[in-house]
Amino acid sequence: MADANANMEPHAMEAMTQNLSDFTRETNIDDPYDFVYAGLPKEHRALKGQPPCVKCGAKKIQYEFPTFCCMNGKTTLKALEIPPELYNLFTSQCELGKMFRKNIRAYNTNFSFASMGVKLDKTYNVRSSGVYTFRVNGGIYHRMDQLVPRDGQPRYLQLYFYDAESELEHRLQWPNLDKEIVKILSRVLAPNPYVQTFRTLGNLGPLDKYRVELNASVKVDQRLYNRPTTSEV
Repeated sequence: MADANANMEPHAMEAMTQNLSDFTRETNIDDPYDFVYAGLPKEHRALKGQPPCVKCGAKKIQYEFPTFCCMNGKTTLKALEIPPELYNLFTSQCELGKMFRKNIRAYNTNFSFASMGVKLDKTYNVRSSGVYTFRVNGGIYHRMDQLVPRDGQPRYLQLYFYDAESELEHRLQWPNLDKEIVKILSRVLAPNPYVQTFRTLGNLGPLDKYRVELNASVKVDQRLYNRPTTSEV
């Protein structure tokens, strides 16, 4: 093919290129998604660089209000200390780090305290073609199960009521989880105040005598555990 093109007359090559261009242009007209690219600028524009904030060191962009980041030093954000073991899982190229990042959603769900509940709009939730769309009706809420597993299989906050060995055994019932990574995440979450609270609940005795309820009293404003005030968000 390369030799044929090399020996082709210049006018013949020009005609073939023109025909290919016409064919491509006609094909684009028939493309049902061509409107997505219509009107796009040919050049990109970049905002001019700005010096960082002298109070907090935040990076600034052009046209941003001078006090947008820290209100001229009135707001101070506490720097979060990332546990070294967790940082290594996110950044290390070792086998454990790669396995953690590959199955990160499974680990996140395994160690969560509650599950997410939504009324899913299945008319848009189609994976067979196009861009995946997650659309819900009403509000998004968190489901907190009762303290005692209904089917004998503990999940979410129920997993924190057990001793270390039993908790590890229950967590590893999930697929795609590595034992060493689960141990690391358990150590990282040990100082978490919610984890410590759930640990103490295991000392109350038989947990079937207790239950989790939403406080419907309007006088007590707990925000996190109040009953929803509206059905649509």
